[in-house]
Amino acid sequence: MAIILLNVVGLYYLGLSAFRALGGLLPAMVAQISPFFTMFILKQAYLVKPEPFLLLAASLLGALLFKAIERRDADLGRLPVAFGIVVGFGTASKLLFAPLAVVPLFILGLRKETGVYVLSGLIAFLVFLLPAVGNWDVSLDYFTRMAAGSGA
Repeated sequence: MAIILLNVVGLYYLGLSAFRALGGLLPAMVAQISPFFTMFILKQAYLVKPEPFLLLAASLLGALLFKAIERRDADLGRLPVAFGIVVGFGTASKLLFAPLAVVPLFILGLRKETGVYVLSGLIAFLVFLLPAVGNWDVSLDYFTRMAAGSGA
């Protein structure tokens, strides 16, 4: 139930951000319903697995992107830190989220906030991995073997 509630809040924030940035109810509704265009979300959204957390992270990342669009060329404020926390959380949930770490760089460009984003993302990644600290050696061994080759 808590996972579903977290995703409801994330999708609400996504819709609200889209409404404010784009000025219409239809874009907000499309943003909120887009994760459900696949049956995968409906089958996985309530289980204690990484996928519901990917939905949450993607919803929050989308909401932050709409927030950045809303601000246009104004001061981004705390958005680089928020981007870092969301990307760190998503990547810690499942490494499949890691390529999305490039997306905020299109908003930040070559500004000084890029360093803040990268640093906060790394810190958030490590903080969100703390519950699994006992298995870091197993995971590191797995990824080392995977990077070295399949053995086939």
